[in-house]
Amino acid sequence: MRIVVTLVLVASALSGCANRAYKRAETAARADDWDAAVSYYRQALQEHPDRPEYRIALERAMLEAAAVHRSKAQVLDREGHIAAALPEYRRVLDYDPGDRNSMMRAGEIERTLRDQAEAARPRPKIEAMREEARRKTQPPLLSPTSKTPTDMSFTDTSIREVLSTLASTTGINIIYESDAAKMLETTMTIDLVDVTIEEALDQVLTMNKLWYRVMSPRSIMVIQESPQKRILYEPQVIRTFYLSHAQAEDVATVVKQMLGAPLQPAPQIVGNKTQNSLTIRASERVLGIVEQVVQRNDRAPAEIIVDVEILEVSRVRMKEIGVNLSQYNISTIFSPERAPGGGDGEDGAAADAPFNLNTITRGVSPADFYLSVPQAIVNFMESDSRTRALAKPQLRGMEGQPLILELGDQIPIPSTTFSGIAGGGAQFVPFTSFTYQPVGVNINMTPRVTYEDEIILELVVENSSLGAPVTVGEQSLPSIISRRAETFLRLREGEAHLLAGLVQERSERVLTGLPGLIRIPALQRLFGFTADEDMESDVIMLITPRIVRTHELTQEDLDPIHIGSQSSLGLTGPPPLIAPPPEGEEEPEGAVPPEAEPDAAEAPEAAPEATPDEEPAETPPAEAEEEQPAPPAAARVTVTLPGAELATGGGPYTAPISIVGASRVSTMSLTLTFDPNVLSVRTVQEGTFMNQGGVKPTFTQRVDPKAGRIDITVTRPNDNLGASGTGLLGAVLFDPVAAGKTQITPSGVATAPDGSPVSLQLAPTSVTVK
Repeated sequence: MRIVVTLVLVASALSGCANRAYKRAETAARADDWDAAVSYYRQALQEHPDRPEYRIALERAMLEAAAVHRSKAQVLDREGHIAAALPEYRRVLDYDPGDRNSMMRAGEIERTLRDQAEAARPRPKIEAMREEARRKTQPPLLSPTSKTPTDMSFTDTSIREVLSTLASTTGINIIYESDAAKMLETTMTIDLVDVTIEEALDQVLTMNKLWYRVMSPRSIMVIQESPQKRILYEPQVIRTFYLSHAQAEDVATVVKQMLGAPLQPAPQIVGNKTQNSLTIRASERVLGIVEQVVQRNDRAPAEIIVDVEILEVSRVRMKEIGVNLSQYNISTIFSPERAPGGGDGEDGAAADAPFNLNTITRGVSPADFYLSVPQAIVNFMESDSRTRALAKPQLRGMEGQPLILELGDQIPIPSTTFSGIAGGGAQFVPFTSFTYQPVGVNINMTPRVTYEDEIILELVVENSSLGAPVTVGEQSLPSIISRRAETFLRLREGEAHLLAGLVQERSERVLTGLPGLIRIPALQRLFGFTADEDMESDVIMLITPRIVRTHELTQEDLDPIHIGSQSSLGLTGPPPLIAPPPEGEEEPEGAVPPEAEPDAAEAPEAAPEATPDEEPAETPPAEAEEEQPAPPAAARVTVTLPGAELATGGGPYTAPISIVGASRVSTMSLTLTFDPNVLSVRTVQEGTFMNQGGVKPTFTQRVDPKAGRIDITVTRPNDNLGASGTGLLGAVLFDPVAAGKTQITPSGVATAPDGSPVSLQLAPTSVTVK
């Protein structure tokens, strides 16, 4: 009676807890506190999973909570607070996992925040060192006196005369190698239209199997094209590339395959496994190709995190019913001297002390024999046990590397081998060793991240358990029951996959009783004992992969590498400006006309000549040495035209925008104004100055043809070093429209990585169109 009362009280308490949770959930729902309502509804449903009204109320509350968090996330997203919007999108997915729009937007925000965090990291010092090494290995640049594209036509003219004309036009000196001098009297016919000196030399020499080497900024040597001459005259460079991610052997194989036997002289490539580096000896032109190939193959592998939720459910139901005899046998004991003792003998028979055989001479009667009758026990027992094991590990690793998770035990498995005890002997001695086999839930996955930010998982799931021992050769060995699944999954970032169905069921019935009687249905329950046992187990797994770091590819990694012809490899592409003009040579070419001298832009140059005493007064020598960004150290930005006079219909003319003496420039905004009735813009090209340190800058330009205005903005994203020195900011292709005079006037500002302003000197350029 007490047990019944106790059970009733426990059931009433549980029902009261569920009702209180449901009432609290209703109160929270009326107050529009849907997060609390969902929590209380879940609590009530856990207490009474068979109440459909609780389940319906929970689903309604989850939809309302998802709508509230979705609205908050969208508001924060529109305001630009994506870091605060991400947790709201995740709460939406907790309540409504089928909301694909929220899932996609959450993935986009995660990638954006990840990229921002990666870009905000300070750039490693090795990048600046690589840039310096790249600068030191560059050959001398040709710097002719005139960079104006030229038009020339030659008919049946010797190579010597063509080259002499080019030399006199551009102010360069040409010397000839001995074998090349013998070929100079060959005549040729060629038309050169709007080509630079570099393009003209390439065309003339290539068609005559010649090549040239820059000896100094104003001198070149013309050499016969042959492998022997390349070996004799082409400078060789040894450079070591230290790899951060790829293996030296793999990159060396790629480079050797790309620059194979046809290349003469062949580059020498040696890999250092200890330092994970490549040391390469090659010519300057080939080394440029090697650097591009190494840079594009030494990419960091993607990294992912896999959230794994494992739910292992097992259930054992057991039922025992019937008459169970303690021993299904009747034993006879002969004990003439005394009554037998308890059942201490073999097989449960009664054991007694030994007796004297003389006792038998007095006679044997039926009273000297005893029978042991088994005890009868009536069983009425039924049990139902449930077990649930939950694990939520998180695995992080790189693509291509296996991620292994083992939840369980290690079972020793013996392994016996035989070997002779002596050389040539016939006797063998067994040696037994043990290997440990993991038993439990074992997961082995190998991830791969595609370039579309999808995740491919090679997944192996095994659920194993220890079975009944097996006897092999009089030795008891463990047996393992295993359920194994292998599959390939292709998932989006944050997409969950449910893996279930690894079910194991085992049913066992044991019937024990008297022979013959247990086969009679009517007597089976009276004289028999039945034991039923049902075992069920299932493993449910939820896998959610997330990308921690992508491949971090840039547009430069996808761009083709122009390497020239097979017989003459070297980095090619759009012809660059040969060299920036020296600062003192711009005024004779018309970059700064006399009428521009009164302008404010020229004041810093005129000041030292007109009033040399003012410089110490404005900036004392001690301060000038300490303060680097003082006005004398301002960077000079100039626009250089081919000449002071342009011809109508003779364009287009390239006007490079160069900078001299810059220091730590991170952002540059320029505006060029001109008379649209005199000049028109065909295109604006990006320069190479802001690419220092391997940074890919953001180059934006906008042309207003009616107003005669060009706006250019160049930004080095997430920059901590800045660009320094001299280089090319960009170039503008102008077309003369009509006769007249105009000034190309630059204006703009520049900032350093810390946001401080960088001083600029901006000089206008005058041009006359005839």
